[in-house]
Amino acid sequence: MKLSKVLPLALALIIFGAGCSWFGQTEPGLKAELGGSLTQSEVERYNEFQDKLPKGLAYLNIPSGSKVFVSRGKERMPGKQDMALYAGDTVHVNTGEAKLLYPGKGMSLLPKGAAVTILPEGEFASGQGLGALIILEAGKIFTRFEQILGHGEEFSVQVDNVVATVRGTAFAVFKIEDTVDIQVAESTIKVTTRDAMDYLKQSNSMLADVGWELSAGRQISLQDMDEFRALAQIEPVSDDSFAYFDMDYYYSNLFASGTQDVVINTADRQGFNWMSRQMTATELAMPENPYHWTKPPVIDPYYLNYINPERLSEWQSYILWLETNQDEAARMEEIRLQMQSEGMFSAPVESADSQDESPASVKPSSDGPTDEPPESIIYYDENGQPHFTDEALGTDSNNDSVELLGVPAE
Repeated sequence: MKLSKVLPLALALIIFGAGCSWFGQTEPGLKAELGGSLTQSEVERYNEFQDKLPKGLAYLNIPSGSKVFVSRGKERMPGKQDMALYAGDTVHVNTGEAKLLYPGKGMSLLPKGAAVTILPEGEFASGQGLGALIILEAGKIFTRFEQILGHGEEFSVQVDNVVATVRGTAFAVFKIEDTVDIQVAESTIKVTTRDAMDYLKQSNSMLADVGWELSAGRQISLQDMDEFRALAQIEPVSDDSFAYFDMDYYYSNLFASGTQDVVINTADRQGFNWMSRQMTATELAMPENPYHWTKPPVIDPYYLNYINPERLSEWQSYILWLETNQDEAARMEEIRLQMQSEGMFSAPVESADSQDESPASVKPSSDGPTDEPPESIIYYDENGQPHFTDEALGTDSNNDSVELLGVPAE
């Protein structure tokens, strides 16, 4: 049923750090009406807490039968329908597929085997528009935008050292072993490298939005990423104030030989057709009742220099606030589960099969992303309850047998 508040909200909690007015620009969380066994005070506390949660960088859509997991640091849980994804979240698609919704703008399709980490992009706070950087750790991602991004909005997909930036288009990015492919279905994208972006930042260059233009029907195919990384390496900025770096020459040498007409493999035809289809306003609508995981977000240090300092400060303030209020967050999760069991709100539909398996972990390191599993994790069941799990034995803290990272339970 349509959700509404029963009582006015209490005064906002004090948020740590400067510039935290961002937290007043949030979308409604799961709002409940008074009823069942909960008291008026508990319902009011719950609604107030939901108002402190920031807008998601994206929202998870899980078709029936798919197995999807979300990781935060060393903890992970089965993906929830309409789950708000925050800075540092990694989405793993074990079977089926998943979609990332950017409300009012567009969507990304993640087929089986995809693993992506989502980070804030650009200078604007997330409450002021779209600003997301998708790190493709493994697999494939198909993306389509129905609206041109507004001033200050940014969206990019990065795979290895290659960054594809869009304002409104349909394109796909693949990472298969040591090969990176970027295909454009509509409009154009800008392809650049992380090395070049860092160079411009270090040199305080006035250049902006530089890169290789890739138009519809064209693709870049990089077959040997070790060789590409060597070619893309830029020497440190010279102390000579007259030193000049020719970016056009750099990109033409880097990408021209790898540019060709799009070749669609049979396995990718369904994804290519999906991103070539126009989406409806209903498909792109903001979820009415997003699911919020109360585990504080975790941003791997490897990615910190990718994030604009202002955006990073916003997320660090939120993480500090949530860590400080973990007891309250735990109580709010108990209230949410109680509300759901008593039918006090229409909770997001869960993915029926998403809790059966856990994903192969993808964890960045100083040398870039690797697929080594963490030393220890906390596994979250379909109700969002934590279980401290021993990977070697395949058993959890409740002595329930589980299958984790492909290790059969004993």
